[in-house]
Amino acid sequence: MISKTLKIFSLIILAAISVFTLIRMNNINFIQDDAYITLRYVDNFINGNGLVFNNGEKVEGYTNFLWVILLSFAGLTGKLFSFKVDMPFITQLFSQLSAIAILLLSYFFTKKFYTTKFLLEQGPEKSISYFISLIPPLIISYSSPFLYWGISGMESALFTFLTCLSVYRYLFKGNQPDIVFVVSSVFNSLLRPEGVLIFFLIVSHSFLTNYLTVFKVKDELHNPDSIILRKEIIFYLVPVLLYIAFRFIYYGYFLPNTFYAKTGFNLEHLNRGVEYVLSGIKSNFLSGLLFIIPIINFWNKTLRKETYFFYYFVIIYLMFIILIGGDVLPIDRFFLPILPLVIIYSTITIYHLTFLKISSTKKYLVIASVAIIYTCAVILSYFNNYPEMKLKRSYEVGLVTKMKVYADWINRIGSEDKSGEIKTVALSTIGAFSYYSGVKVIDIVGLTDKYIAHNPVEVPGIDEELPVLWKARRYNADYVLQRDPDYIIFPAGAKPTAFAECAIFVQYLFYKNYYCQLIYSEELKQLLPIYTKRNQPLIIENSQCDVKFLKPFIEANNLFLNMNYNKKPDLIKKILDKCDEAELNCPLRQSDIEAVRGSSFYHTGDLNNAKSSFENSIKLDSLNMISRFYLMKIYNEEGNESAMITQYQILKRFSPYALPAHYIGN
Repeated sequence: MISKTLKIFSLIILAAISVFTLIRMNNINFIQDDAYITLRYVDNFINGNGLVFNNGEKVEGYTNFLWVILLSFAGLTGKLFSFKVDMPFITQLFSQLSAIAILLLSYFFTKKFYTTKFLLEQGPEKSISYFISLIPPLIISYSSPFLYWGISGMESALFTFLTCLSVYRYLFKGNQPDIVFVVSSVFNSLLRPEGVLIFFLIVSHSFLTNYLTVFKVKDELHNPDSIILRKEIIFYLVPVLLYIAFRFIYYGYFLPNTFYAKTGFNLEHLNRGVEYVLSGIKSNFLSGLLFIIPIINFWNKTLRKETYFFYYFVIIYLMFIILIGGDVLPIDRFFLPILPLVIIYSTITIYHLTFLKISSTKKYLVIASVAIIYTCAVILSYFNNYPEMKLKRSYEVGLVTKMKVYADWINRIGSEDKSGEIKTVALSTIGAFSYYSGVKVIDIVGLTDKYIAHNPVEVPGIDEELPVLWKARRYNADYVLQRDPDYIIFPAGAKPTAFAECAIFVQYLFYKNYYCQLIYSEELKQLLPIYTKRNQPLIIENSQCDVKFLKPFIEANNLFLNMNYNKKPDLIKKILDKCDEAELNCPLRQSDIEAVRGSSFYHTGDLNNAKSSFENSIKLDSLNMISRFYLMKIYNEEGNESAMITQYQILKRFSPYALPAHYIGN
């Protein structure tokens, strides 16, 4: 009776942990831009266009096939019953449900571990198991990667759940092929390519522990464990190979296009991977303490076999992360699949240390004390990591909001275009923009573009000159410009940041054929730049910029933003020095550089120098809309109405959405 009461009480606490977890998740509510790439595939699929990003282009630009299918099922259900499905909400809902499933599994995983390995069937020891089993879900619920990616709308939480479920079924399997293990492994492999690695690690461990202990071929062939393993491998391989065959037939390649777009093996790549792993261990495992604690089990055979598996599994998985160079996304996403295992193993190990011949009362006190200290340490780690999580979340929310503004503008342009011509837009952060706009998108980093992924062309010197480090390093600027997009968007504004953006920015054809149009956003209360195809190419000397122009130009823009945001007018000297350095390396781009100079002068109150810079800028490029916008403001402040109206009229012609309708009246 007491045991049943404790069981019910522990489940109530588990439910409370889950509820408060959802509250914490929704306090950082956001959708990762990459999640919208999946939603774009889903949208095309449920509308009969196939599993494509752009209509007519078969490219596997996703790495989460099962996630696409699950979301498509939700969308098709809505169509079948004629009700509108909010797909961004659905992808967040599925993500959060997967996260809660992780908490529930971690509870039952720990309890099974506890009762099985310590042979506890009844009495006070069994009562302790209910409290011990609550520690992992409580600690996981305060993990930054768990909270961040559990609300992100991506498949990371489901992948983690299926990984832990596969490990759970493997560790506690019976004497028959485990269908749940096989199904979870198949689903995991359809969900993420790394699912194949997870299955391989588990079956290879089984092979090493079972096959290699058998010395006679006859015994090996008839060993019950080896027979079960062979059956499970066959059951697993059939659907996975069918999926790989589908991928090859439909897309033309055995691996997702993203693999070819991202893969690159060099020393810098490995260094980034090592840094990523060391940083992740420090952030998520109490500076490595949780990862080290299970080593203690090697001195006692009760948990020795399971501990061998733990380190075999986790270390090889971490080596895989190093090999692929870490992750491009923040908050230790790749650590999430092993996080529950590390916490479960360390929790059981800590209990194991207290498994002494002492009275139950003392044991309760020891366990309670360890649990409180252990949990408080993890929660403290959560609060230490919380500011970075909120910061990354704010960046992502800002990016998605900005991309939706661009998408709304493109849709407005399309509705006003009587020709009905479909616009083409090139950019690097394609998720939210592509989903909300529906137009043809050129992914300049190649994730959804087959040609770029397989035919990258680097611009010599860019790697050394960029003041920022992007991991997406495959691009082909010539190919993008040859496709003649109507618009090119740099999410950071009028300046490039990604390698692919910088490669485009230094091209002679880009400067010749595109100008920077301005869009005023009522929602953001700011002007957004979008590079727009010129009606007539700019007549300039055919010369290529030295890539050394990029670094000072980007730094000048960043210093200008810093000066405005933090009210630091003394930064203007550094800005002007960077502008001089940029102009020295690329006189061709003097108009853009003068615009940065003029903007800096204007925001420090030096209107005379600002006007001079802007006037020089438009002499070199009459479609420099940034300079014309500021000139309009300067002429207005000077009371030069005719000059102001001239600038206004040119803006209305070449950048008609730059100003609110009431601006001229002000």
